[in-house]
Amino acid sequence: MPFSNSGKTDCLTGLRTATTHLSGHTAFPGDSGASEVTGGAYARLPITWAAISGTPPSFDLSAALDLAIPAGTTVKWIGGFTALTAGTFKTFGPCGSTLRGVATIQATDDIFRSDNHGLPNDRRVVFYAVAGESVPTGLTEGTDYFVINQTADTFQVSATQGGAAVNFTGDGEVRWQDMVPATDAAAFLCRVSSFVQDLQG
Repeated sequence: MPFSNSGKTDCLTGLRTATTHLSGHTAFPGDSGASEVTGGAYARLPITWAAISGTPPSFDLSAALDLAIPAGTTVKWIGGFTALTAGTFKTFGPCGSTLRGVATIQATDDIFRSDNHGLPNDRRVVFYAVAGESVPTGLTEGTDYFVINQTADTFQVSATQGGAAVNFTGDGEVRWQDMVPATDAAAFLCRVSSFVQDLQG
């Protein structure tokens, strides 16, 4: 069932209090915080959050954080834990994400419909289930796909850059976010300037 803005604020207050450290992940972390970056000078960073605000409510980092990433590592996801080591995994989002929205898809043409989505061809995009639903058959939640055949309000996706469109065998609605992985042959700092937390779906 939906929450009022007051209810959303209460939920976000608990998340804001519990989530104390930022993490980097090389693949979809799921519910457990899997695929966390290791090695070199890497360590989770303590988070300082800004206040909850807005309608609907949300909150973000109070300042940018720089994760030290070992050479040759690709960071695709940013996560939040309750402790510097071990702890409980609480939240995550794709690295470099600036665009997000909701799309519908029909298996008859494998086309996502999302008004004014802003995604260019070749941009990586990931999908999540809308609350109370499953992702359409043929789509894997958390897998990064490449945008192809985009128009202002529609796009398709491929499993590889410039490849063929993925064939879906079920209709449905999904949430999407773009992804811009961070990588370098040498050790580098992955700057996380925003990590907005809100309640969607």
